[in-house]
Amino acid sequence: MWICAALGDADLAPLKAFQGTLNPAARFEIAPAPVELAKEETMVYKMTLAALIAAMALSPAYAADLCNDAHMKKMDEMVAKMTDAAKQKEATAAIDKSKAAMKAGNTAECMKYMDQAHKAMGIG
Repeated sequence: MWICAALGDADLAPLKAFQGTLNPAARFEIAPAPVELAKEETMVYKMTLAALIAAMALSPAYAADLCNDAHMKKMDEMVAKMTDAAKQKEATAAIDKSKAAMKAGNTAECMKYMDQAHKAMGIG
């Protein structure tokens, strides 16, 4: 036994004394099998989570975060730095429409044009 050679018999004396008292059957512990969800239950959780995320993304409360003066200012700054004139013109037109919708209080329309501006800028 290589452990005996490395440690020496004096170091292993307590282990040898204890070894005789072990029950070989007691070495193996029977652990409960892990509980796995059925595929149907897993799909229910995934579908519920997907529906929750979709509801959050499409709800006006979350969409309104981008329809504010601070975000519009940030968008204007980003458009000013664009080098592609055609995309810059497209993004500017979309932002102008988005600002008009924001001032009219139409969040859905504001987000529609904000999304178009993001796509023109290559970030959406």
